[in-house]
Amino acid sequence: MSNIKKLSVDGLMLYRVSIEGIESVKIEDIEEMKDFLKTSEIKKIEPVSLIDLLENENEIPVRTLLTGATFLEKVRQGVITNDNGFVTDVIVDGYLTNLRFCFSGYQDLFGFLIDENFFEALMEDRNVLINWCEV
Repeated sequence: MSNIKKLSVDGLMLYRVSIEGIESVKIEDIEEMKDFLKTSEIKKIEPVSLIDLLENENEIPVRTLLTGATFLEKVRQGVITNDNGFVTDVIVDGYLTNLRFCFSGYQDLFGFLIDENFFEALMEDRNVLINWCEV
């Protein structure tokens, strides 16, 4: 029996920029997710847990689950940096997303990069969880 904690998610929520601004697209059906995986777009933004999501009936492994506010506070305090770990997943309203961060003190290299201001605005009306993997 495995001791790995799992988090159930409702599907994928992918962020992108269009003429109308930033929008999100939800994909809840497993077959749609598998089809989407075949596109070149997903290869640029593939979350670490995407394969787990597809293989384990919408469950992803949990490392250290933080609220968005806690994550941002720890980044600002210098507790979380690129030197001591990485974000495996950003979950918004129960959906695994392609969001990643471009903050002062912490920067991801791939994904739909957002700054601190966008992140704070997102947290105002969304439930945001960060799956953090300390190294």
